[in-house]
Formats: sequence, structure tokens, C-alpha cells
Amino acid sequence: MPRALETIQWKDTDEFQTEEKSSLNPLDKGDFAGKELEEVKDLDPEWYAQLEQDPFYTRFPGGESYRDLIQR
Repeated sequence: MPRALETIQWKDTDEFQTEEKSSLNPLDKGDFAGKELEEVKDLDPEWYAQLEQDPFYTRFPGGESYRDLIQR
């Protein structure tokens, strides 16, 4: 959603009304923001093992779980 908002705001105009919806934002990976899962696996293998065991409920440190994402 952040990228879409930047796109609509590129032109200084009030021609379009914009509204942000948090349900369209990507998963908040918290401390692992900007990292691919392969990188996370190398950085924190213990946490990654938890993610493999329970991907739906395992919360990213400082972020959210896939369950959180679905519920917002």
C-alpha cells in the first residue's frame, strides 16, 4: 500500500481522494523488515525453526504473524 499511495500522490493535486487501508499493507516483518526468509534463516535459525513448525502463529520479532495479517 505505501507504494500505491506514493504513486497517487506524485502529482500535487486534490483531483483524487485517497484513503489508506491497513488491510492492504504487506506483512510487518518487524526486526526482519527488508530481508528475505533465506536471510532470516541464517540470521536467527532458532526463530526460523519456530516459523517452520507453526507459520500461521509465529510472530516476527517486533512485527506480526500471518494470523495477525489476516485479522486486520
